[in-house]
Amino acid sequence: MITLAITHCNRLKYLRALINSLQEFILDYKPQLLLVDNGSVEEGTKEYLQSLAPQWEVLARDTAQRNWVNDEYIAKNWIIGRATHNVILFLQDDAELVVPGSHLADLIYEFQRLPHLAMEVEGVRQVTVQRRTGGAIVSRPGVHEKTDPHFPTHGLFKTRILRDAGPYRVDWPMERMFWGRSEDEYDARLKQHYVHQLLSCIAKVPCFVSIWNDPRGGYAFIRDGRRWGHYRSPVGNRYYMPLSDSQVSLLEERASPSTFLDLAQPEEWQISTDWMGEIQKYPQVKVMEEGPSSPLESGDET
Repeated sequence: MITLAITHCNRLKYLRALINSLQEFILDYKPQLLLVDNGSVEEGTKEYLQSLAPQWEVLARDTAQRNWVNDEYIAKNWIIGRATHNVILFLQDDAELVVPGSHLADLIYEFQRLPHLAMEVEGVRQVTVQRRTGGAIVSRPGVHEKTDPHFPTHGLFKTRILRDAGPYRVDWPMERMFWGRSEDEYDARLKQHYVHQLLSCIAKVPCFVSIWNDPRGGYAFIRDGRRWGHYRSPVGNRYYMPLSDSQVSLLEERASPSTFLDLAQPEEWQISTDWMGEIQKYPQVKVMEEGPSSPLESGDET
């Protein structure tokens, strides 16, 4: 059906929850499973990755080869080379599937029929939905055009397009100003050859949301050899309660695409929101000033 691929680094709690959320989809649709670990040293990671075999093909990159500017794209190049299906679902480790697997499968089917090169399937803030969403191109499951057709980092991708475009650049200097530059270069490369509006589309009811459980607004992230922010465990084996088929159907009937808050049902914790009822997005620079932080080897709560 598809190649399902995850990139991961030193956020084992998030990775476990993501894979737990995918189990029903994997059982029902039997995708090819690829995972790249970008040199993690977190306690328990090696053992967990070993437990995934043989169902998952895992590339565990050497910690000494870590390159925080280029790691994500080194991993993507390996995944593109290993993929055996015509669609790749790229996921980062901080996402979680919150809809029935059948809804994701329906979107994959529609994506294969569309001329678009990629489809975004992760819930975002309301202001982002309003700014980026164009008219509907598929009614059910709903798919919308993008008014800003930037080629995304994760979501659904046509494998042939990625191979034809060539590998992502992975030789950027390890300086903050070059963070994300590979993605921008790839976007510009594709825009030279394809109609810009076809670079990406958006699922009306996305399938994934990120683990936004730092009480200030955000998630644990890796910078400068440490993990920053509150790195909290889920109550059970997932951070979010999954939506039912009927809940997804109700969202499909609404006029506008769904947002992060339409999809995210936290399992015994709360999402931080601002005075407008939007999810709070606490600046990472402030987190790095205020803490908490912990060594990457640690699996502690903070």
